[in-house]
Amino acid sequence: MLSESQVNTIMKDIFLIKRARKLMQQTRPLPIDTVMQLNILERQLRVPSKEFDEFFEVAI
Repeated sequence: MLSESQVNTIMKDIFLIKRARKLMQQTRPLPIDTVMQLNILERQLRVPSKEFDEFFEVAI
């Protein structure tokens, strides 16, 4: 069973990934600051996400 802190960490990461997905849904071409915003969100993640790597590829 997961502890409360583990659940909180997972929930925070899910929230950050949802924010990143929302950034990626902007009309193309993406605004210049999208990569910077993705960097900030990625640094806050507790568990690395392969999905973020894909977002960077699209944004760049």
